[in-house]
Amino acid sequence: MQNMSVNNIQSQYISEDEIDLKELFNTILKYKKHIFLFTTVVTIITLMYILSIPNVYKSEVTLSPQQEKSPSLGGLGALAGMAGIDIGGGGSTSPDISFNLVLNDFSFMREFINKHNLTKKLNDPKISENYTFALGFRTLFDIKNGLFSKSEMNEEQIKAQLFETYKLLTQSISISADKKSLLITATAKHSDPTLAKYLIEIFLKDASDYLIKIDLEDLDKKITYYETELKKATDPSLKAQLSQLMSALIQKKVLIQASEYYNVKQIIKPVVAHPKNKEGPKRAMILIVSFVTSFILSIFGVFFIEFIKAKKEE
Repeated sequence: MQNMSVNNIQSQYISEDEIDLKELFNTILKYKKHIFLFTTVVTIITLMYILSIPNVYKSEVTLSPQQEKSPSLGGLGALAGMAGIDIGGGGSTSPDISFNLVLNDFSFMREFINKHNLTKKLNDPKISENYTFALGFRTLFDIKNGLFSKSEMNEEQIKAQLFETYKLLTQSISISADKKSLLITATAKHSDPTLAKYLIEIFLKDASDYLIKIDLEDLDKKITYYETELKKATDPSLKAQLSQLMSALIQKKVLIQASEYYNVKQIIKPVVAHPKNKEGPKRAMILIVSFVTSFILSIFGVFFIEFIKAKKEE
């Protein structure tokens, strides 16, 4: 009797599960037109969106860090290190870190943007003439730009646009280093492949000039200081050591001035990307995700509607 009771309970659970599954399936069939309509509309909107955005291209430079070799200074090298003086041969900040610090320095980037008039260049409607679209379809992009074209801006809007340009550049330009090879890759991304190449070239040049200027100013201060100390020194041994230290600093100054880029040399130059060699967007993936997501949401939506109706009937 007990076994029969257990079997009856199990059969009841199975029967209820079957009923629940049938109800769920019937609910989906009941609202199949709504599900189809919602999924189709969302997918079409997504399709229109991905057709309205241009391809993104990248231009990159490969750089190799320059290894500075300082002359043998014996115990003076350690003394210089204790005094916070870098005379080469290690211990200095990696170039990729220095470039990234400059990239995120708003003061530098503001001058950089104004110097090259990048706010105007990046927002110039004519720049879109170099954009490439999927299937060559740019009508939606032109319509969107026509609807949202910007009129004359006041001072606050100009400042806001400057900051937007800064954020755009920090997102478009990236500097990274490979831990194994130590090679540095500097990349710029933009829908205009020519502009992408231009951006990475001028950034590396201006950032290098800025960093080199800082280093040279620091070296000049140290050299001036040691010249003063050398004149005061009376001990021949101390004079020799100070002279050797000054020689190392002057040598470093000459090496810095002779470099095109800050502590790196260019291995591979940037090029304009081929129209077929796009970096993004991944349109097929966006469309598939949109279709699947909208389909799932529509099913949850109809279940929620049925749940609300059932609650009202109770």
